[in-house]
Amino acid sequence: MSAEGIGGFVMLAVVIVIVVILVRRGKRLAAQSTPVTFEPAQAQAVADRTNTLAILALVFGILGGYLAIIFGHLALGQIKRSGEQGRGLAITGLILGYFWVAVTAIIVIGVIIRIAQPEHG
Repeated sequence: MSAEGIGGFVMLAVVIVIVVILVRRGKRLAAQSTPVTFEPAQAQAVADRTNTLAILALVFGILGGYLAIIFGHLALGQIKRSGEQGRGLAITGLILGYFWVAVTAIIVIGVIIRIAQPEHG
């Protein structure tokens, strides 16, 4: 693997760590300010949170990772069950993830066609 490839993985790891830290910090702050009683206000607090997997789906979609598809589908399921925010983020991550799959398929098909052509010269 080239140094550029390793640099890309390091950059991806740094972004993931930053996103996870920010999401956890946000959850901690929300937990401190949320009442412990089981009242309608608590149901509203759950609905106000953004789903972590939806955020990761968007991040991986922007960075060109296929994990955007997995995180996007998982996020949509969790959002449907829990009522959390982030449906748009998950869908955007899915769209970007499938876009990268299509781009990769087109490149692979182009390379295969190029290799299969007989050389003239």
